Amino acid sequence: STLAPHAPILTVGSLSKLYWAGLRIGWLRLPPTLAPTLKQAKTLTDFGSSQPAQHLALHLLADLPTLIHERRAAITPARDHLAHLLHTHLPDWTFTTPPGGQFLWITLPGPTASAYTHHAARHGLRLYPGASMGVTPLPDQYLRIPFTLHPDHIPEAVNRLARAWAEFTSRGSGRLA
Repeated sequence: STLAPHAPILTVGSLSKLYWAGLRIGWLRLPPTLAPTLKQAKTLTDFGSSQPAQHLALHLLADLPTLIHERRAAITPARDHLAHLLHTHLPDWTFTTPPGGQFLWITLPGPTASAYTHHAARHGLRLYPGASMGVTPLPDQYLRIPFTLHPDHIPEAVNRLARAWAEFTSRGSGRLA
C-alpha cells in the first residue's frame, strides 16, 4: 500500500455479509511471502469449507458487482431511516453514519451497554454490546445495531429501543458515569 509500502497488508473478505450469515466463505489477499504460513495455519485449524458452499460461492461470484449494487440499494434506505429515527428518538446516543457495511456503531452516554442489552431483551430486542465484537478490550459504552431490517420494520425496532432505554435509565440501571 502507498501508506506503508514495506508493511505486510492483508485484506479479508467474506460472502456472509453480502448474502447470508450461513454462507461461511471468505478470502484473504496477502503478500505471497505470507501465503505458506497462513495456508499451514488454516490447515491446522480446520478441515476446509463445505464443498456445496464453495460451489454456491463460485456461482454467486459470477455476478458479484450486480449483487453488491443490489445489496447496497436495499440497505442504504434502511441505514438512513434508522439513523434518522435514532437521532430523533434517542438523541443522547451518538454515531457516525457509515458509508457502507450493515451496522451502526452506537456510543452510549455511559458504560452501560452490557446491562442495557440484557434489559432490552425484555422488549424483544437482541442486541450485542460492542465490547463483545472487539479483538481487544473495548469500553462497555458501545452497541452494534444492524440496519438490515426492511425499512418498514425499523420504526417498531426504534420504538422498542427507546422504550427500553427510557425504562433502563429511569430505574437507575443506566446510571451514567
